[in-house]
Amino acid sequence: MREQAEFPQQPSGLNDRGAPRRRLAARLTRGGFAVLDQGLYSGANFLISVLLARWLSGEQYGAFTVAFSMMFLMTAVHSALLTEPMLVYGAGKYGDRFAGYLRLLIDGHFLVALAASAVCALAAVVLWLAGSAAAAGTLGGLALAAPFVLLAVLARRAFYVVRKPGWSAFGSALYLLIVVGGMYAVNRRGALSGGTSLVVMGISGAVTSLALLLILRPRLGPGSRRDLAKAVFGDHWRYGRWAIGSSLLSSSSGAIYYLVVTAFLALESVAVLRAILNLFAPISQFFLSIGWFLTPWCAKRAQRLGPGSLTGDAVRVSAGLAAAASLYMLLMVFAGPALANLLYAGRYAGQARLIAIVAFAQIVAAFEGGVHVALRASGRSDLLFAASVAGVSLGVLANLPLVALWGFNGASAGIGIFPLATGIAAWWLWVAKGRRHVGGPDSGAAPQGSGTLL
Repeated sequence: MREQAEFPQQPSGLNDRGAPRRRLAARLTRGGFAVLDQGLYSGANFLISVLLARWLSGEQYGAFTVAFSMMFLMTAVHSALLTEPMLVYGAGKYGDRFAGYLRLLIDGHFLVALAASAVCALAAVVLWLAGSAAAAGTLGGLALAAPFVLLAVLARRAFYVVRKPGWSAFGSALYLLIVVGGMYAVNRRGALSGGTSLVVMGISGAVTSLALLLILRPRLGPGSRRDLAKAVFGDHWRYGRWAIGSSLLSSSSGAIYYLVVTAFLALESVAVLRAILNLFAPISQFFLSIGWFLTPWCAKRAQRLGPGSLTGDAVRVSAGLAAAASLYMLLMVFAGPALANLLYAGRYAGQARLIAIVAFAQIVAAFEGGVHVALRASGRSDLLFAASVAGVSLGVLANLPLVALWGFNGASAGIGIFPLATGIAAWWLWVAKGRRHVGGPDSGAAPQGSGTLL
């Protein structure tokens, strides 16, 4: 028997006819919740880092930092295999049976997360035997926390598929309150360490996941598991095998850039660049939240009308993001130097020109935003990977002579090369390959089976 989705189907597409004002108000409200969701979750991670830097010893905080970096790596792989494909296929191919589809993803989540936890637990045992108690305890905490923190991410993103991002924002707010309150309580008892802080994060993720899944109520109907599981596994693997690469490249592009800079300049230059780039975290998170928010809508549109129907939407999204980045640029040009002086107690004063350069680079990054949504919604993770490879490769090749010849000024000018190269490659790939419709009406959001990049 075929199970029914828990949520009623919503009108598909970004340009449906109806009452324009009500549609616009609804979209703005949902978009606002998406931005709030990302802000609350990112704010929770920011507060965790700040509070632990104040409360933990240098050894414990260093161990936590390493473990937290590993958590981000796990999140990238988990997102590529489960969360990102869910936004595409959950809104399109499996939209009429989303409850059962989500149940299978939760089962798959525990397989992926428990495998990662087992590796962390084994590493913790090895470190304990080697005499590194702080690192061992922190990795042990990560092994316990990872499945529940990642489940909370999956549950939050599921509400984007059913167009209820307000519940996702509720989940992020709940997570923030529990994790900050929990760490404060553990610290008051004198039991806070790198490991216990991660356990608090795991408990926060478990409570958040339980609350959100009670609302979603994922379930499978009798006799539907085997056939659905086979189809879901195939779709997610075809998407995820490329998405893992593009996620890792995107998340590591910053590290690669800093490695290029440190090859020619002192570490103090990297500190200045990092400090100024921190001022632009809000606009970067805004770009990210809008991308997550629009992907399910575009996936349904791609399934109904074909990938080529997303070209206009991609242009409009990029234009809207560029407009937002331009406003943020004006804010930073006028207020950025004073803000940097306030935040860093004058340590990075006199960087008005660098702030203006980084602000302009955000407009360049917006150029990629729309086509990134279109490629992801069409399921073309292979083309996203190709664009990421082109961006990182051209970015390194261009930044090496810039930094070598012009030092810090060259490093400043090279900040925007990575997003510019990625954007140009992504748009070219979209026009050449991504907008073409391949496959029948049951093929999901996009062609996936070729296994080739170009």
